[in-house]
This record gives sequence, structure tokens and C-alpha cells, in this order.
Amino acid sequence: MKKVLTLLTIIMMVSFTFMACAADDDGDAFSAEIHASIMFMEMNNMPYVAEDSTGMIMGYLWQGETWSAARDAGPIADFMFPLSVSGGGDILSTASYDEHVEVSETGNYFLGVFETSGMDYSTAVYTIGFYNADSTNNIDMMMGSAIPVTESGDVELGQMMAMK
Repeated sequence: MKKVLTLLTIIMMVSFTFMACAADDDGDAFSAEIHASIMFMEMNNMPYVAEDSTGMIMGYLWQGETWSAARDAGPIADFMFPLSVSGGGDILSTASYDEHVEVSETGNYFLGVFETSGMDYSTAVYTIGFYNADSTNNIDMMMGSAIPVTESGDVELGQMMAMK
């Protein structure tokens, strides 16, 4: 009987150890998604037309306390908006596209959208704009506003309205 009690005690201790370890692994993970949306608009009855060398529309994400610090550090993530651009002046007007990027820590993020000839930021051929919540169209050609991420979950941005 004593051996049975000892064996049951050992089994219970091992079970509690495994359950405690599993709970520790799940509880501390940080994960957030920044959801971006862009709509290409007409301006003065002229459609939004991509540059001749544009092959894709890319979003890039920077992280830093200020835009200057984030820009100096360089982009930390990129994503491609799901649209086909073959160059040669494709018309993108009235099309709306959504995409998201995952972040694994809290902080201030800055988002820019560009016409590019490749995936890398160095292939940008035209600046569509930076996300700016203070602008009427949620977009600014020169500088974005900080996107504060303070907790796990989704961060929904206002739709960026791009015009040329």
C-alpha cells in the first residue's frame, strides 16, 4: 500500500510540473497585428496611374520612439498589397486593398506604402505615402504618425486614400 501511495504521489507531482510548464509557455507571448487598408482615388477626374517601372505596391514598417529614430534604424518588416501591377502605367483608381503585418513587441510603429520594382525598400520608385492619423485621408507624403501598439491583439488603421 505504501508503494502505491508513493507511486501515485510521484505521478501527481510529474503531472503538475508538466501543467505548470505548459501554462508558463502560453501566458507571456506578445502578438499584435497592424491592419492597413489603402484605396487608390481619382484626383481632378484623373485616375491613379502607377509609374512605368512599378511592379508591386509594398508596405514597410518602421519601429522607434520618433519618426526620425525609426527612419534611421530602417524598416523592420514589409508586406505586399494583393494587386497586380505590370508597369507601363497601370490604372489603380477606385481599388481598395487590405493587408496586415504582425509585430512581436510593444512600441511605436510607422507605416509607409510605396510603388516598387521589387520586394526590397531600396527598389521604391514612388512614395504613395505614410500612414498619418492626423490627416484627412490618413496619408501624408512626407511623414507618418506613430501607431502605438501597447497590447496584444489587432490594431485597425483608418483607410489610406492615395491620389496622384
